[in-house]
Amino acid sequence: MSSALLTGTFDVLHPGHLAIINFALQFDKVLILVDSDERVASLKGPGRPVNTLDVRRKMIYALKGIDYPKVDVLSFGSDSNLQSHLGRFNPDYWIMGSDHTREEIPVKVPARTTLVFFERLPEYSSTKILEAQNALRD
Repeated sequence: MSSALLTGTFDVLHPGHLAIINFALQFDKVLILVDSDERVASLKGPGRPVNTLDVRRKMIYALKGIDYPKVDVLSFGSDSNLQSHLGRFNPDYWIMGSDHTREEIPVKVPARTTLVFFERLPEYSSTKILEAQNALRD
């Protein structure tokens, strides 16, 4: 039985999010950890997140294939909180977007966990969507 951890902000859902979530669903057990509102604000800047943590979790749960207990969607607000989830879940794989690197991971990765850097779809990002929306308003 294989397990995977998927971490992300998932603020404005787009095809890139759907692709990485669908990739994660190939595993038997999946834990999706969503950044807390405070963490998103510190990482992404003013005006973020657009959607609250509660809304972001509900949107992920509404996607086809996201069924508890195979998939659980929780949140994390700090590196120590992330480390705690990682230690408890102890996944076979930790999936993250290819815009991240091993060097920037702020926590200790369990020896049994393989990092998977999922190739992002460069034409999609929540930031780009929001920037385009703001440009239309100007």
